Amino acid sequence: MKKMEFMSKRTIRLSILISYLLTGVSAFAQNSQTPIVNGHGTGALPIPHEKMATLPKVNWDTLAKYTPVTNRAMMKTTGASGSVTLPTPPIMNQGAQGSCVGFGFAALMSIMLDEAMGNVPYTNDIVRSPAYIYNQIHSGNCGTGSSVDAAVNLLGKDGVCSWNAMPYNQSDCATQPNSAQNALAAQCRGGVTGGNAWLTSSSLTDIKKALDLGYPIAATIDISDAVFNGQGILTSFKKNLDHCVCIVGYDDNTQLVKVQNSWGTWWGDNGFFYVPYTSVADTFFLGLNVIYGVNYNSQPLPFAGIQTLPSTAAKLSGTVIGSSGSWNNNPGLVKEKGFDGDVNTYYDAALPSGQWLGLDLGSTKNIRYIKFRPRQSYENRMQAGLFQISGDSSFTNPVTLYAVPFDTLQFKDYYVGSTNGNGVNARYIRYIGSGGGACNVAEITIMTDANATSTSFVSTQTTSGSVAQLTGTVIGSTGSWNNNPNATKASAFDGNINTFFDAPTGNGQWVGLDLSTAQNISYIKFRPRQGYEDRMYGGKFQISTDAAFTNPTTVYQIPNSPLSFQDYYIASVDPNGVSARYVRYLSPDVGFGNVAEITVMSAASSVNTSFVSTQATNRIITLLTGTVIGSAGSWNNNPYATKSSAFDGNVNTFFDAPTGNGQWVGLDLSTTQNISYIKFTPRQGYEDRMYGGKFQISTDAAFTNPTTIYQIPNSPLSFQDYYIVSVDPNGVPARYVRYMSPDGGFGNVAEISVMSIAATPVTAAIFYTDCNYGGTSVSLQPGSYNMSDLIADGIGNDALSSLKIMNGYTVTLYSDADFSGVPLTLTLSNTCLLSYNFNDLTSSIKISSLGTAALGSIENTAGAPLSMQLSPNPAFDKVQLHFDGAKAGEISLQVLNLQGQTVINKTLVLHEGSNDLTLERGSLPAGMYIIKAASDDNRATAKVVFE
Repeated sequence: MKKMEFMSKRTIRLSILISYLLTGVSAFAQNSQTPIVNGHGTGALPIPHEKMATLPKVNWDTLAKYTPVTNRAMMKTTGASGSVTLPTPPIMNQGAQGSCVGFGFAALMSIMLDEAMGNVPYTNDIVRSPAYIYNQIHSGNCGTGSSVDAAVNLLGKDGVCSWNAMPYNQSDCATQPNSAQNALAAQCRGGVTGGNAWLTSSSLTDIKKALDLGYPIAATIDISDAVFNGQGILTSFKKNLDHCVCIVGYDDNTQLVKVQNSWGTWWGDNGFFYVPYTSVADTFFLGLNVIYGVNYNSQPLPFAGIQTLPSTAAKLSGTVIGSSGSWNNNPGLVKEKGFDGDVNTYYDAALPSGQWLGLDLGSTKNIRYIKFRPRQSYENRMQAGLFQISGDSSFTNPVTLYAVPFDTLQFKDYYVGSTNGNGVNARYIRYIGSGGGACNVAEITIMTDANATSTSFVSTQTTSGSVAQLTGTVIGSTGSWNNNPNATKASAFDGNINTFFDAPTGNGQWVGLDLSTAQNISYIKFRPRQGYEDRMYGGKFQISTDAAFTNPTTVYQIPNSPLSFQDYYIASVDPNGVSARYVRYLSPDVGFGNVAEITVMSAASSVNTSFVSTQATNRIITLLTGTVIGSAGSWNNNPYATKSSAFDGNVNTFFDAPTGNGQWVGLDLSTTQNISYIKFTPRQGYEDRMYGGKFQISTDAAFTNPTTIYQIPNSPLSFQDYYIVSVDPNGVPARYVRYMSPDGGFGNVAEISVMSIAATPVTAAIFYTDCNYGGTSVSLQPGSYNMSDLIADGIGNDALSSLKIMNGYTVTLYSDADFSGVPLTLTLSNTCLLSYNFNDLTSSIKISSLGTAALGSIENTAGAPLSMQLSPNPAFDKVQLHFDGAKAGEISLQVLNLQGQTVINKTLVLHEGSNDLTLERGSLPAGMYIIKAASDDNRATAKVVFE
């Protein structure tokens, strides 16, 4: 913000009397068709007075907290000067379209974005698109208006893209944003908390306070009967609603509020007009809205255009995936043509929009570069197309790497590369075309760097916590210098620092381990060869998905700083380690592979106290069953001693693995289950082989990151049943559970039983065949009941007359079988369904939980406790939180796992009454979590299951 001349000296010779031009136009409050004022549209739909009274009022502390202004010292100085004018974007012209709400809020978002970026010069990449807003929130033809609250909701939920990304066209109000425009819009959302608020319409103090904090204000006004003088100053008006503008300044000297309009620069004072302070008090502004800051993702997309490819770029190959078919079913236009190496062929999809093609790289690869060439003569069809990666072939949650710009494209190769130099790791990558382009592309090449280096490991002093040495088959360069049998690659892993690997030649030599399966590598310890320490300068530790290290990833490069004959440690930045099967040390040129010793380690699996020892239970329990998984084979190939014997119900049989170390046996329960008890019986005569054994759960069958829920102590065991129980009365959710035998234990265990507490039947509703809860009664749990079920349960068909509904449940009655016909949904008990003309009409029923948690006796203005509803529950990637009975202000939101550990901790801002917010799952593993929302005035707790 800056102090500036509040009004230009330009004089408008022709005073504008708008009311004269509106003869015959009906009042806008009664007509959604926007009036045309001197050739320009208006278009703000009125908000009913009763709704206006319920809208959230401004919280000045919150408004100050999220101010978009980066220079707060300037903000205070400017506000104290008695004159504030925000840096405004260029005046635009909406023409005859009824898109003023789009323009008002586009100006508002443009100003806040520019302030957040440090008041950089306005360009069409900073100016926000009114078309993105208006085209989505209006209905009908281009003359219809739109509502302010619809715009606010859109900005908080989806954001708004730039003018460049979606230019405004007054003749087009139907085109909807494509995927690229939506991706760009998501980088600029309205409201750091998704929130907005309303100022007091007649309060000049509110207007000045908001402007002092750097906030532009979206204002709804009556413009149809307003009169302005030659300097664009309002002289008279009436109180109706038909237009949306943006308040951008005030001046105590002139006693005027400055407003940005959307009718071009010829109108008013170069497109601005001014409202006297007295007219503010007389309610010229009928609605004043501010948005709590701008949620601007200033981080660019991870890939950007580059001029050339480096010589180290290496092509990645895989299986072509994508949309099926082609235009007119032409076999020469299928998706495979996008990867055939021929720029004269191309992909032409069967449909114009939503089509894509990509590669399944077979395994996770490091992607550094993308080369693409548009289809000849249709080059611009690639504008706004997206290159994306995903963790699954369906691209359920794609991550956009690069958006093809709106520049004019040519028939040539374009290159994009990783902006951070490390690339991205992914198995699935695709190009998805923008709307109407039929995904046209001539050729795509996905590339890595032949010498890809990441920063996933860093130097450290030693290991932290418990670690376990990983073992495997030694792999690497063959032979040794002078055929010395004590200097082969095996010497780098023999545990003897006085032996070393000394390769037969100086360049390209390496030594490593095949760990048999993917393991989490947390630490690597190495010691140089004594007297030749400098031969390790520039050497690299690498991981790979294949033994040939076709596309290795360098996790650490040894710097060119003095080394001595001592142990050095490097540690994974990720506390979970880096997953790989193949790991190696690649010696630098003239290094001869020299290294004395290498040790590859994993952080020992965490042990928590979620299960404890207990006696046999007398509770009602359910035995959980599934597919037996674990180590293959048995000692001496005994068919009665395989892993299946641990779950055959016979304590006289047992699992006896073929080798002593690293053996395990468990269950895949098919779906996530709540595990409450585990019973185990040691093998008779070998009970001590279970000392130190671990019971573990995991989110995958390979137990990549297992969680140890109980470790058997080193105290005497006998041939009897032992029980362990979950500390959490609800159990611990998991799909995969196993017993991990200690070293030398040979997996020995006679029997294992995994159990869950049997669910106590819950009565959700009681149904009666007579009114006033008379006649035959039947209690039902939550579920769906068809006609045959009602007959079997004793209710019968067309026989229901009254019902009692337990708190927290909803019942839907259907007049026909198969949940069809006329529905009646109830949440309260009813003494006689005659009141709904539904007596003796029910043929099927659905009962479900409302999912509401309202805890505590707390005060708020409504006199009711805060309630929090979760939807959906169970959830996958996110869950919607719906609050009722909230007091305005900040609230602390915690998500805890079943061990009581806080895994998410954030602050939210709630408005008075109802609020809808989204909680992203992020990287949380599957399972049950507790959500706590708390402040001085608000309390709510609920449970959510992430699948």
